[in-house]
Amino acid sequence: MDEDGTDSVATFAFLGTAGHASDLLGIIEAIERSGGPTAVVELFADGSADLSRFVNRRARYVGPIDEAKNRAGLLWIIAAGYSKSRIEIESQVAAKNLAFATLVHPSATIGTGSEIGAGSVVFAQAALSPLVRVGEHAVVSQGASIGHDTHIGAFATVMPMAAVSGDCWVGDGALIGAGATVLEKVRIGRNAVVGAGAVVLTDVAADTVVVGSPARPTNGRAE
Repeated sequence: MDEDGTDSVATFAFLGTAGHASDLLGIIEAIERSGGPTAVVELFADGSADLSRFVNRRARYVGPIDEAKNRAGLLWIIAAGYSKSRIEIESQVAAKNLAFATLVHPSATIGTGSEIGAGSVVFAQAALSPLVRVGEHAVVSQGASIGHDTHIGAFATVMPMAAVSGDCWVGDGALIGAGATVLEKVRIGRNAVVGAGAVVLTDVAADTVVVGSPARPTNGRAE
């Protein structure tokens, strides 16, 4: 509540209107249900925005991403589920000096001494052990677990139910697929992709795609 006795309302601004934006709004709604502040969302997206996911929810479409401005009081989030898309959008708005927010679902567990960078999101039932470092604009998806002293780079994505063990390093822009397991002290290079369900026993080079159990490189490269 503000000093004048009125309820305060936080205004978030999402860059994107696809399914990931709907999921982010779900986190805000869960925060409200747990006693957090009331929030509204302004939506920015290029092209024809599908707003059907936001009917009867406190969100409204404002305009294309290029209309994003450094307006006081707005909390910005890049609402894109994949690393490459978030990197592209951030590049598009880099000169606008936006104030990026961090979203953490109330059911997530954040260990002592862990740090989460601006613009990053931690979804429901995710678990970060103590002393985890999450860079800017990263996503830790539903039910994922991150072991102690692990580094998750900027723009990295850890998909649902993935498990990254302790003392690991996940490079900027890397993607850990749904249900994948990364064993202790393994390093995942910048922009690498770990396939869904893979079990990673050894380091993965930058820009490399690995799949299987144990995980091995494919013939392709991450794009």
